[in-house]
Amino acid sequence: MERWPALFGRRQLCAEFSRIVTKDLLKSLLEGLDAMVPSLLEAYKAAVASGRRSAMSGVLQCLQKEDTNQNRRTAALLGLPIFFAEDSSNVIRMCDAHGETLDVILKGMQ
Repeated sequence: MERWPALFGRRQLCAEFSRIVTKDLLKSLLEGLDAMVPSLLEAYKAAVASGRRSAMSGVLQCLQKEDTNQNRRTAALLGLPIFFAEDSSNVIRMCDAHGETLDVILKGMQ
């Protein structure tokens, strides 16, 4: 971060990625995610139905309230650590990255 501080901002990161690979980073990420969302959601629903991942039902409930593309993407991404890990608490943490130091945020992460 000290050597290239500009590469840690979203706009600068996207510009550098576009310069190197001549593709829009966000567009390619969302296109790939949109292609995988239906399969992921079906796998999550099957896991809940079989009783294997009951914690997954909370992630899928947001789709029952409002089934938008944004909610489908969010459910797909938030469900990954629950689906693949026994203990998902150390995979994704919601935090305010500006209010805490990086060491505190990453403590205990896998």
